[in-house]
This record gives sequence, structure tokens and C-alpha cells, in this order.
Amino acid sequence: METNNGVGRRPSHGRRGARCAGPPLWFCLACPLVLGMAAPWIFNWGLTTAAELLCEHLKLPDDECLDLWWGAFALALILSLASAIPIVYICKLPSCGNRGH
Repeated sequence: METNNGVGRRPSHGRRGARCAGPPLWFCLACPLVLGMAAPWIFNWGLTTAAELLCEHLKLPDDECLDLWWGAFALALILSLASAIPIVYICKLPSCGNRGH
């Protein structure tokens, strides 16, 4: 056990103190809200636009283009749901959950 000027204190290795208090509350609320609303829009816009461009480039018939568009839309939905995992870590939500400790 290390001492601090002869006083028998343990060194501060834990999660206590100002340094480990976590991000501010406004960040803990705003970050997942903004990214959670932006991710579906970005995936949906990007993949459906890519599907439309691919239809034009390959000169596909309308029924195949519609199938491709719906496939892109479904993939965007799945990716939007999967984006919740990185959003948790980008927004540092685990440290936001330790605010009261």
C-alpha cells in the first residue's frame, strides 16, 4: 500500500473523482437523440438513392426497380437498428450510466 506523505491512503485508481465523472448530462441526452434520428435517415437516403441510380444505370424494368428499392429500404431499416450498438459507444453511454456512483 502506497502512502501519501505518511498518511495511509490508497492511490486513486478507481472511478472516483472529477476526471471520471463522465460526460455532461446534456451530452448524454442529446448525443443518442441526434445520432439515433440521423442514422435511419442517412441509411435510408443513401441506400434508396443508390438503388435508384443502379436502376437507371442498368435500365431495369419498373417491377425490378421497385423490388430493388424495397430491398434497399429493408436493408436501411436493419442497418438503422444495428447502428444503435456503435451509438452507445460513440456517445459514451456506459459512462453516462455511472453518473450517480
